[in-house]
Amino acid sequence: MPGSRLQNITKLLKNETAGFSNTDAIIIWGGSNDINRNETMKGLKYLNDFVNQRKNTKVMIVAAPHRHDLLITSFINNEAQILTGNYIKS
Repeated sequence: MPGSRLQNITKLLKNETAGFSNTDAIIIWGGSNDINRNETMKGLKYLNDFVNQRKNTKVMIVAAPHRHDLLITSFINNEAQILTGNYIKS
């Protein structure tokens, strides 16, 4: 879902994965658009809610990538680090 935020991705996944079991897996690769809109913590909330509601299914989160075309101290790279760091600690 290019261009989508984590709210939209997790909402669609709720319907698509309703019948999944512990033998199934979900891979979510997102967050860049949340970071770009300065809504990192909001995206993190949607990820946490989704994962917590899927205790019987494996969920893998692919972190938002570091932008090598920006300075390491750029706002977007800092937010990507926050999203990744907060989710891993959860």
